[in-house]
Amino acid sequence: MNGMFRKTAAAAAALAAALLILTGCSKKAGEVPPSGTPEAAAYAFAQALYSGDSKAVIAQLRLNDQLPDSGEGNSARKAQISGKLKAGLSKVGADVQAAGGIKDITVSKAEVSQDGSTATADVTVTFKKSNAKPQHEKVTLVKAGGEWAIKI
Repeated sequence: MNGMFRKTAAAAAALAAALLILTGCSKKAGEVPPSGTPEAAAYAFAQALYSGDSKAVIAQLRLNDQLPDSGEGNSARKAQISGKLKAGLSKVGADVQAAGGIKDITVSKAEVSQDGSTATADVTVTFKKSNAKPQHEKVTLVKAGGEWAIKI
């Protein structure tokens, strides 16, 4: 009986481990990806973008890390990027409100480059009104200042 219990316990443990591995690789609707991952950065960017939150979008770009002030013309380029984002995001926020607001954001498992410095992920944003078309984006990320950021 003791040997049969061990075999049953071992089989149950193997099954539980397999289920953890399978479910650990996917994100359920409504879940935020783990902090510090490229998926979390893509999720936060989509949430900020489709909420029309220009400050949060600009923060996700980590402009100071991607365009250091020491670079020629970088200060002007940062100001131009910030200005265009602020102008365009008010319309995005209004469009999302017309679609009933964000229902869900899903992010695919990111494909990270071999050197670990860049990644890509697919993001899908669905809206509360059933007639609103989901938005699909392929997001490119880069390690900037030791954190994942949206590549400009």
